[in-house]
Amino acid sequence: MHESIGLIFPDLIALLKDTDSDVRLAGFEALSTLAKYLHEQESTSPVVTDGLAELHKSIDSAIPDLMELLKDDSWQIQIAAAKLLSTLAGNCMLKYFLTVDCIC
Repeated sequence: MHESIGLIFPDLIALLKDTDSDVRLAGFEALSTLAKYLHEQESTSPVVTDGLAELHKSIDSAIPDLMELLKDDSWQIQIAAAKLLSTLAGNCMLKYFLTVDCIC
């Protein structure tokens, strides 16, 4: 299943850049569901955790785009971006992006 997620992930990120805020919100919903699924998979199997490492890198590469959407004109998009970043942080998916240098 995680191989399929890896294939659709770039398309989901592309939704966040759409000009229609409803499309962007749908992208956030899909990515949030994906993040929760990945967290559940990691907590059940160390083998799955190893297999998801590459996907985590893809997710981490999208963090700057998510952070930029915190400044979106739509308050709904700002809230969705904040919630997704919070979900990712709770799942420890930001560990490759957030460093001591970034936090200070």
